Amino acid sequence: MYRHQSRDLKDLEMSLSTYELASDLVQQMRNSYKEAGSKLFLAEKAAKIYEQAIQSALRIYQLTERATYQLKAFDFAEKNKAAILAQSLQDSHAKQFAGILPTFLEKEKALRKELALYETEIQKEKQAEKPRESKIGELDSRYLKRKRDYDDLIARFEKSYPKYFELKYKTQAVSITELHKAIDQRTAVLEFFVGDSTIFVFTITKEGFDVVTIPRDSSFTRLVASFAASFRNISSKKTYLQSASRLYQMLIQPLESKISNKQRWVIIPDGELQQVPVEALLVETVSSKSDVSYQQLPYLIKQHEISYHYSATLWLQSQQDRKIGNYRNLFTGFAPVFSAEVNNGNLFWDDVTTFAVARPDASTYLVSRDGKTLDELKYSELELEEILRTFVYQGRAYLHQDASEENFKNNIKGCKFVHVATHGFINNENPKLSNLAFSQPSDRKAGEDGILYSAETYNLDLDADLLVLSACQTGVGKIAKGEGLMALTRGFFYSGARNIIASLWKVYDQHTSHLMVEMYRQIAEGKTYSSALREAKLKMIASAETAAPQSWAGFVLIGR
Repeated sequence: MYRHQSRDLKDLEMSLSTYELASDLVQQMRNSYKEAGSKLFLAEKAAKIYEQAIQSALRIYQLTERATYQLKAFDFAEKNKAAILAQSLQDSHAKQFAGILPTFLEKEKALRKELALYETEIQKEKQAEKPRESKIGELDSRYLKRKRDYDDLIARFEKSYPKYFELKYKTQAVSITELHKAIDQRTAVLEFFVGDSTIFVFTITKEGFDVVTIPRDSSFTRLVASFAASFRNISSKKTYLQSASRLYQMLIQPLESKISNKQRWVIIPDGELQQVPVEALLVETVSSKSDVSYQQLPYLIKQHEISYHYSATLWLQSQQDRKIGNYRNLFTGFAPVFSAEVNNGNLFWDDVTTFAVARPDASTYLVSRDGKTLDELKYSELELEEILRTFVYQGRAYLHQDASEENFKNNIKGCKFVHVATHGFINNENPKLSNLAFSQPSDRKAGEDGILYSAETYNLDLDADLLVLSACQTGVGKIAKGEGLMALTRGFFYSGARNIIASLWKVYDQHTSHLMVEMYRQIAEGKTYSSALREAKLKMIASAETAAPQSWAGFVLIGR
């Protein structure tokens, strides 16, 4: 009505009021849904509502100059960020602090493990070369029976433990006031909302809060795709130079006056930007015809340290949720290595279909040369040995056969730093089959199959302050509109990791080793995680051999 006819402010206010009701309804529906698939479907449908709600709020702000409408716009943007993950984390927190009897919690955990097992087996069978419908039906039947048992148990928790119900369903979106209190003078939070026609960027610093609106057209998607593709092929320097500077001009330059004096930037990405390493953007235009070396390029990381999170709400929780002391071990690392001598990289045939076989090109090593055997990661052993020298007498490394899935699950509890150097496999079509490979068992009758699937990551005893996934593509996955990346990291956060370092593409074994060793050296010297990772990357840039972004920009910190 306002846009096409009346130009009456009351119509805009009625529009915003209706969007607020719609947002409340979405939240109630999300709380009532039990299946993650239903919640994802709802999030995708609701994304458009939140985009229009932001537009209405900012249009009223432009007419009235009342800051409260900017705050409303941010609230809508935040509610569209990783709400399902936040709800899962809140549910996990509620179980811990609601006084539920330990026997009931053990039963709940056992049921979750069973459900994860059936879920993974169902998806593996569906992806098999010749799926067996009878097997799928049998697994489905078992899954549904256990799911009913699980839902009944949760309903009992909600009825018998009022504190659990209260903690599980309380309002969780963070406010600007709360962020202002948590942010220090050197930090800026940049939250992006990528709509169909507009990109909204919310900037929060100690001094203030603002919103920048950036028009979006079809060239944006192509530009991001070109930028991402340049990391997969080291010969595409021209593409990288063009896209890295253009993206900076589009996304960051409009904000420079507000954040350029802040040393640390916390990026809350959205849409396609969730797979963009912002630190690799170029703050100046460099001619594609220039012979400037990678070492000399004006990377953003030379000016700022960068970290990421799925939402401002989850970032704030990571700031507040700090465990001090009481760690059994300082460092625990796992590197199966998969050397020919040890012969612990032979895949079982029914697992082969869950792995992507990488092709040889200039930017990656082979993951599985013959489709049956995991390629050796010889530098991963050196990586762990060097890191252990940094934490002398306070760490342990599990190598070769000892780097088994069973040892991983049994030895990560009570450890401050957990480090996994292995192969990571991402299944974008079916994120539930994304996984990490551990030492492969020689016998199929072994308790664990040597592959940690996505569903299993939600059931770990993990309370690490920092989890490092030194493997390929552990920070990427299918983008679910209105929710974000369906990456391996989500389950690890649910299981208790406070901060995670993960990768955005297939990474070099040797260069990754250099980066990780230097990062831990910086942490041991007292640097924060974001500062330590930045210093390690700067050292990589200083060397001609590792200065190209393919070598260092792939690993990002999700956390504080």
